[in-house]
Amino acid sequence: MLGYLYQVRVALLLAIRQSRVMDFLVSIETLDDVSFEANGDPIAVLQTKHSIHGTSGLSDLSSDLWKTLRVWMVGRASGEVPITAAKFLISTSMASAGTACSALGPAGEGRDVEAASTRLKQAATTSTNADLKDAFEAFLALGEAERQQLLSSIYVVAGQPNADAIQSQLQAELYHVSLHHQALSVQMIEGWWFKRVIHELVYGGVGIPRAEIDAQISEVQESLKRDALPIDEEIDALMVALEHLPEFASRPFYRQVEIVGAGPRRIRNAITSYLQAFRQRSAWMRDDLLFDADLRQYDQRLLTEWALLREQVCDELGEGAGEDEMAKGGGPSSSGQRMHHCPSSPESTCPGCVEGRSTCLPMTGAWVGIRISRPACKRSSIRPLMGQRHDRVAGPNHRATQSAESGVLRRSAVACGQGVPD
Repeated sequence: MLGYLYQVRVALLLAIRQSRVMDFLVSIETLDDVSFEANGDPIAVLQTKHSIHGTSGLSDLSSDLWKTLRVWMVGRASGEVPITAAKFLISTSMASAGTACSALGPAGEGRDVEAASTRLKQAATTSTNADLKDAFEAFLALGEAERQQLLSSIYVVAGQPNADAIQSQLQAELYHVSLHHQALSVQMIEGWWFKRVIHELVYGGVGIPRAEIDAQISEVQESLKRDALPIDEEIDALMVALEHLPEFASRPFYRQVEIVGAGPRRIRNAITSYLQAFRQRSAWMRDDLLFDADLRQYDQRLLTEWALLREQVCDELGEGAGEDEMAKGGGPSSSGQRMHHCPSSPESTCPGCVEGRSTCLPMTGAWVGIRISRPACKRSSIRPLMGQRHDRVAGPNHRATQSAESGVLRRSAVACGQGVPD
C-alpha cells in the first residue's frame, strides 16, 4: 500500500516539475508505474521503489534493479516502450559507490554506462538467484550494442525521500501557490490529484494532461487569496437525510420554520446549510484562514444589515398584523425576494458581492426570528418562541464553538430560521 501511495506522490511531483518544460500527458500503471507522453509518443517511463528501511542498498544483485530491467527489456522487445524513451528507477534505497546503480546515476560526474554494463554482466553470469533467472537470461541475450543502448537510457535516482518526507519537496515546488498557507495548498492539490488518479485507474483514459494540472494549481491559488476562502468538497456535499429530521424537531428553529409554512425538505435544506457552514468555518479557522478581527468586523456588518431588513419587514406588516400576514411576511419567498444576496464571507469587500468560492447560504424562513420582538407578535403562536433565538445544530468543534453566533454560522443560523439576536 505504501508503495502505491509513493508512486502517486512521485507522479505529482514530477508532473509539476515537467510542466515548466513542455506539454505532456502523465499516466499511472499503463506503460509503467508512471509514464509521460508528448505528441502521442512515450518520452519517459518510471519505476518507483519504496522501502521503509531506506538505508538498504541497491547492489548489483538487487531484486528491485533486476525486476525493473526485466520490465524494460520486455517493453523494448514488444515496442511499447521506445528505445529513445528515458527510463528512471526512483528509489528510497541508497546506491553505494562502485555499484552499477551508482554508475547509472543522473548525468554528471560518476555516470559510466560501460562500467555499469560490465558489472551487470558479471552479476548475471555468477548469480544463482532463481527468482531473477529470467531477468539475467534476458540481459545476457542482448548484444553488446543493445545493452549499451538500453543502459544509456536508464537513470537510477537513489536515496530519495520516503512517502512522508516527499511532502517537503512538494511544498518547495508549490511555494508560489500560497506563501502563507503552503501546507494547505499542497493538501488541496494532493486531494484533487489522488481523486483524479483513482478516476483514471477505475474508468481508464488517455492520461492526465499538463493543462488540467496547471488549471487545478491556479484554482487553488485563487481560492487562497485574501478575498476568497476555499470550499471543502466533502463539506459542500454534506446532506442531512429526511429520516433524521425528527432528531431536530424539538429545536426552536425547526418550529419557527414550520410556522411560516416550510415543509420537511426546506427544513432539511436549512439544517444542511447550518451544518455545512459550521464545519466549513471550523476548517477555515483551523487553517488560519479566518482571524478574530475579521470575524468581529463581519459580525457587525451582518448585524447592521439584518437590523435594517427587520425594520423594513416590521414596518410593512404594521402593528395590527395577523397570524397569516406574519407567516407570509416571514416565509421563504418573501425573504428570498428581499435578500437574494448576502455577504459571502468576512473577506468580501461589499455586502452585495457574492464570491463564487465562499459560502453564501440560502435564505429559508429567516424572517420569523427577526420579527418576534415586535408588539404585533404578542397574541401570536410565535410568542412562546420569543427568547429562543439561537439553537446550535452542530456540536462543539474547535474555536468555532466559542463564536458560533457570528460570521458564516450566524448567516446559516438565519437560514435555519433562528434569526439574529437584537
